[in-house]
Amino acid sequence: MVSSAMPRRDGGDAHHKRDCEVIDKTLATCTEAVEHVFDGATVMIGGFGDPGMPGQLIEAVRRQGAANLGVGRNGPGAGDYALGGLFQDGRVRKLLASFPAPRGTAFRDRYLKGEIELELVPRRHSARDRTQCIRATAFWPKARG
Repeated sequence: MVSSAMPRRDGGDAHHKRDCEVIDKTLATCTEAVEHVFDGATVMIGGFGDPGMPGQLIEAVRRQGAANLGVGRNGPGAGDYALGGLFQDGRVRKLLASFPAPRGTAFRDRYLKGEIELELVPRRHSARDRTQCIRATAFWPKARG
């Protein structure tokens, strides 16, 4: 759950923890989470490799229809699911990545045709740092325990 502090309704000082209200920003569906992703948006995707990727959120973006996306990720993904599917669908205009592995054939093929721009980003810069720099929408998978 993501929360933020809001001023008290009675006008009290919101700088003190005891004076803050917590807002539950949990969403019921992936569709709700991506409804504000627009054509031309830059989306930062957390996780390392396919196991850490928020695949259901990316699939929701595919269903939602946003195109001409900039994507920040460690690599391009593979196959026809989630990120690999976005590349296969021709919905990505630019990849910001540290390791554009050759496994991502949909990315590679489109890149070699000049259909996708590639910006290499040093690994020492985390996705969270890059998000702060470009003010992008970010999907961070959160483990529930």
